[in-house]
Amino acid sequence: MKQFPIEDDANGAAAAGIDVDGPLEDDRLDGDQLDEAVDEGWRIDDLAQRAAVAVDTIRYYQREGLLPSGERNGRTRRFGPEHLERLERIRALQSRRFSLAAIHALLERDDPGALAGLLIGSEEATYDHDELLAAAGVDASLVRDL
Repeated sequence: MKQFPIEDDANGAAAAGIDVDGPLEDDRLDGDQLDEAVDEGWRIDDLAQRAAVAVDTIRYYQREGLLPSGERNGRTRRFGPEHLERLERIRALQSRRFSLAAIHALLERDDPGALAGLLIGSEEATYDHDELLAAAGVDASLVRDL
């Protein structure tokens, strides 16, 4: 890395410790590095980028119990493909106009078939109250409490 004396650097890049040795390198990972990153997990900002959501949204979903916390790895938490899949499910349910409370209740159920049944079909599909209860297999009293 070339650093020039402060008096020779008109824009202050060297004084700031910036590499002025040419164009910036691409930050994308090659295949082996990508496999390694998946094995080690993604940082929260990597997950946010992959899911196309804000980091604050991920933190909010964690606080609300919609998304499990990542595994601690040193000073950071690491997230995996299961977190990305969960974010995609949340987005799909939101696009069907489910509230976050309803999404939480659906995601916590042990019946993945009920959730899949709600996600399959046309984006324009609509359901009445009784159809949703039947498709989700959710107790009517639970829905009233939401």
